[in-house]
Amino acid sequence: MSGESATGSAILGLFRQCEERFKAIKAIEVAADVESVVAAMRAHGGSPGVQVAACCVLTNLTFNDADNRTRARTAGAVEAVAAAMRACAGSAGVQEKACRTLRYLTINDANNRTRAGIAGAVKAVAVAMRTHPGSADVQEAACAALRNLTINDAENKNRAGTAGAVEAVVAAMRAHANDAVVQARACGALRNLTKGGAEAEDSRTRAGDAGAIEATVAAMLAHAANEDLQERACGVLRNLTTSSVQNENRACNAGAIEAIVAAMSVHADCALVQNTASIAMRNLTSGNAKSTSRAGLSGAIETLVEAMRRHTRSPGVQSSACVALYLLTEDNVENKARALHEGAKRLAKAALKAHPSNKRVVREARDLLTQIG
Repeated sequence: MSGESATGSAILGLFRQCEERFKAIKAIEVAADVESVVAAMRAHGGSPGVQVAACCVLTNLTFNDADNRTRARTAGAVEAVAAAMRACAGSAGVQEKACRTLRYLTINDANNRTRAGIAGAVKAVAVAMRTHPGSADVQEAACAALRNLTINDAENKNRAGTAGAVEAVVAAMRAHANDAVVQARACGALRNLTKGGAEAEDSRTRAGDAGAIEATVAAMLAHAANEDLQERACGVLRNLTTSSVQNENRACNAGAIEAIVAAMSVHADCALVQNTASIAMRNLTSGNAKSTSRAGLSGAIETLVEAMRRHTRSPGVQSSACVALYLLTEDNVENKARALHEGAKRLAKAALKAHPSNKRVVREARDLLTQIG
C-alpha cells in the first residue's frame, strides 16, 4: 500500500470514528433510559465528548428520581462514571460532569455509595481535584461528590483519607477563596470527612495539619452573608476541635471564636446556624480559660442568649446554647455577670417549661441555672 493510500485510509478511519461518536452523542442526548446511556459510555470510553454527554443525561435522569437511581445501579452507571474519569483524566469537562453525576447517583442511596467506593470513584474525585486545581467548576463539583460519597460511609472516608481528599479540599479553598459556592461545597465535604468518633480522628488530624481551620475561618469572614456556608463551616470547626487541643489552639489563633460570633449575629434567625455554632463554641472553650475570656469579650454570651430568646421552640438550640453558656460562665465572673445581665437565667427557666419531656434540654438548663445561680 502506497503512503498516500495509507494516509487516506487513516483519515477515513478517523472520520468514521468521529462519525460514530457523533451519532453516539446524538443518541445519548435523546435517550430516555439509563441503560442506553451506560452502554454508550462503555462503548466509547475514550471519547470525552461522549462521556460528557452521557454524564449530563445521567444527571438529568437520576436527579430527584429514586427509581432511575436504582436502574442506574443495576446497569453499572457508577462503575461507568468512575471508568470515564480514569480514561479522560485530562479533560476538565469530563471530570466536572462525572463528579456531578456521582453526586446525584449517591443522594440517599447507600448502595450506590458502596459501589462507587469499590469502583474507585473516591480516588478518581481526589485525582480530578489535583489534576485541575484552577477549575472552580471541577473543584465545586468534586467537593459536592465527596460530601455525598462519605455520608455515613466509613470505608469511603478511609478511601478519601488514603487518596488525599482532605488535602485536596483545603487546597481548593485556598485556590478559590473568592468563590462562595466552592467554599460552601468544600465545607460540606470537610464536615463529612471529619465527622465521627475515633474512626475520623486521622482525618481531623490531617485536616488540621493541612490548614483546614484557617481556610474555614477565612471562608466565614469572606462570605459572611452566605447562610449555608456559615452553618457548614461551623460544623467543620465543631468536628475539628473535638478532642483535639492542637486544633483548638489553631482555631483560636485563626479567629474562629470571633467568626462564630459573627455568624450567629448575622444569621440570628436561622436555628440551624445557631445550633451548630453553639456546639462549635462549646468545643472551642471547654476547659480553656483563655478562650473562655476571649469569647466573652467577643460577644459570645450575648449571641448565645439571643439564640435562646429567638428559638424557644428548638430543643437543639436550647440545649446546645445552655451547654455553651455553662462552659463560658464556669470559673469566669465576668462572663457570669454578662449572662445574668442578658437574661440567661430567665431563658433557662423558660426552656424547662417549653421542653419538659426533653431530657437533654432539662439536664442542660438545670445545670446552667445551678452554675449562674
